Amino acid sequence: MAMDVEPLSICHGSWSAGLGHHDGRLSVRWLRRGDVDLLGPEGCPLIGPWFGRLRDHRIAFDGVTVDLDPGDPRIDHDDLGRPLHGLRTGPDDWHLFSPDPSRALASSTELSGPAFPFPHEISVEVALTAAGLEVTTTLTPTGSRAVPVAFGWHPYLVAGGADPERWSVHLPFERQVVLADLLATSQTASADLVEDIVRPRDDCFFAREGDTARIEGPTSATAIELTSGYGWAMVWSPEGAGFICVEPMAGPLLALEEPSEAIVVSPGESFRCSFRIH
Repeated sequence: MAMDVEPLSICHGSWSAGLGHHDGRLSVRWLRRGDVDLLGPEGCPLIGPWFGRLRDHRIAFDGVTVDLDPGDPRIDHDDLGRPLHGLRTGPDDWHLFSPDPSRALASSTELSGPAFPFPHEISVEVALTAAGLEVTTTLTPTGSRAVPVAFGWHPYLVAGGADPERWSVHLPFERQVVLADLLATSQTASADLVEDIVRPRDDCFFAREGDTARIEGPTSATAIELTSGYGWAMVWSPEGAGFICVEPMAGPLLALEEPSEAIVVSPGESFRCSFRIH
């Protein structure tokens, strides 16, 4: 399942990017502006059908309860054994093609099944323009059951210069979700932001359309803009890491624990969201 396949390469002007399957996930494998990398080697994987940690091995939504198998190879776990970041897929689970030199498309129905019995299709478009890379994701139910929105993306952002300790960071968020043992609570607080990132950091923030985070290095800068549809973002910055993750989340961390918190897509509807890296 962790097998890689050759990414689809796209380009526009000085921009180039690749979309492919890597380490069990669909991923933007690289993004470059000229010879400057905006993503680290880990790229920017799609995390679905849920983002973050579950409290235990149980999903309950819309009258459906699922007990997850702790030994399921599609499920990762954190250091405390809690299910983390949804389900892994295989490269054959995705249909990829490039309709023109500057765009790549991918789609899959394999993020639903016995472990997430809310049938849906995920469609992804990555497009390069003079303004950078725009990633648009669409969730569409494929059955008679409504689908909770809980996916997100996990970009490993880098900026010019070899020493991340010299990067400066601007985060635009005003409020954050209070976490307890890295699990979401229903409490909120004013955002605790600093221009120079404090490490380690693993926080969840409320986001608004157009919110833009920026990382500046000695020789270049990288920004991620939540163009539409993303109401939350995680900021993850481990001690000593050569990246900073500002992670667009389409649904709240409590989507599968508190149904009243969830964004729900009914059959016959679609949910669409986008972000831009430049």
